[in-house]
Amino acid sequence: MQIEVNEILNVSPEDFYDYMIDTIIEQIEIDLDVQLNREDIKTGYTHRVRSVDQKSGKTTRTRYTIKDAKRPERFVVVFSTAEHSTKVTYEFKPLENGTKTDFLYIMEKTYGDSALEPRGWRAKFSARTTRSRLLRSIKAAQKDCIAKLAEQEQQG
Repeated sequence: MQIEVNEILNVSPEDFYDYMIDTIIEQIEIDLDVQLNREDIKTGYTHRVRSVDQKSGKTTRTRYTIKDAKRPERFVVVFSTAEHSTKVTYEFKPLENGTKTDFLYIMEKTYGDSALEPRGWRAKFSARTTRSRLLRSIKAAQKDCIAKLAEQEQQG
């Protein structure tokens, strides 16, 4: 399954890339109880996270690997579990003298067992709801990024 979301953002590619990296760092620090900085998030970085589903009690181990990190143009990460692998590509292209970003998000999910992959109406429904959720998430991230930039500007 592959899903693409393209959005024009009212923020520069550099600022949105940095915002995205900062949110990734925050999540890794929570998951692993470590301290990181932007320089740590580069091509080749990898870690594993173990999580337990609260409802089923099932344990999942996810391997997180950065395949490509080229500020502010491209960021590629792969999340792998025993059941599936998800490759996420973020592309940032400057517009209007670098004040806006043509942002492309591509998610490619492959299953270890093809029987697990949604088909027919389930695949269409899954793709549609995922695309809608991603678009809302991107818009919320843009809003938060702009707010953080304004806060930084006020602080000097």
